[in-house]
Amino acid sequence: DEKLKVEFGIPLETDDSDSVLSDLNDLTSEHEDDQLMETRGFMKDHCIRAGLSRYAVKTLKTSLTGKNWEEANLDLAIEAKFLAVLQHPNIVKMRGSCGVLGNPNFQIILDRLYGTLEERCQTWSDTMKDCRGFCGFIQYKNVKYQNLWTERLVAAYDIARALKYLHRHKIIFRDLKPQNIGFDIRGQAKIFDFGLAKELLIEDKVDEDQYHASGLTGSRRYMPPEVVSCKPYGFSADVYSFGLVLWEMFALKIPFEKYDYHKHKRLVSYKGKRPKIPLKWPVELQELIRKSWSHKPFLRPSLFTICEILKSQVESYDLSGQIDLSQRSHLLLNNSRSSRLGNTY
Repeated sequence: DEKLKVEFGIPLETDDSDSVLSDLNDLTSEHEDDQLMETRGFMKDHCIRAGLSRYAVKTLKTSLTGKNWEEANLDLAIEAKFLAVLQHPNIVKMRGSCGVLGNPNFQIILDRLYGTLEERCQTWSDTMKDCRGFCGFIQYKNVKYQNLWTERLVAAYDIARALKYLHRHKIIFRDLKPQNIGFDIRGQAKIFDFGLAKELLIEDKVDEDQYHASGLTGSRRYMPPEVVSCKPYGFSADVYSFGLVLWEMFALKIPFEKYDYHKHKRLVSYKGKRPKIPLKWPVELQELIRKSWSHKPFLRPSLFTICEILKSQVESYDLSGQIDLSQRSHLLLNNSRSSRLGNTY
């Protein structure tokens, strides 16, 4: 979707207004590679302080018309509704809004994120090359490799915590994918883009973890079979998407990359084809991924179970002994190690 464009330098009221740049021409090219949240017809500007953009301003793109404008307007309204009440360290924070909800000039002000999980996977892939020996084989006992593995586990744990929080509040995200997961300046993962999120209400429930909700919602590659088939679904739909994202984080490959719509629907959604899980991965991780993307929703684990498994994996791979996920939810690895309290669930 190429409806979104990124510009920089929209002035916002701050406590240091002299350092806010409002002229686009004053900015250097180093800012022009920020393509965060390029989805569904939104335009983003940034508040610049001390040469760095601190906030993102999300609004409708002025070129949208007709049905495209209506859909984007609805997505932005839904996102504003959820972010106004959600408070979690692994969910992007909304700082405020401008204008009237539903008006073409309505804007929401978000904390800026520094790259997506999609981009981070590419960085991890580049780092992985340094973990190969003379013959090209990965040196699994290499400290850099084990730190890289742990960094991905911690990021996966952060993502799972955010989903666990949403599910506890009866909210299903419905569009989990690497492009909707970003990292703040400290390197901790945060999910964003709540335009397709939905509160699952008791009156829509038809069975255990099955609700009446719109089908074909989300991104095809990460869309669970029951959503593709327009059947009732529930929180386990997010678990399916998480399983594919988790595989992608460790395989450092895009699942079903060359599948078109028809091939994906036939082989993945109907016949249950899944990416190959390397046997060298920890058995617990293999089993977690396999259960998460199960064709049968009732076989998928809860986010509570997923968090417990990932927490155990992080602790088993922590060479430094410094990671305590009961007290800390992120530790930046390799060049620096920074921690934060993480007891919000």
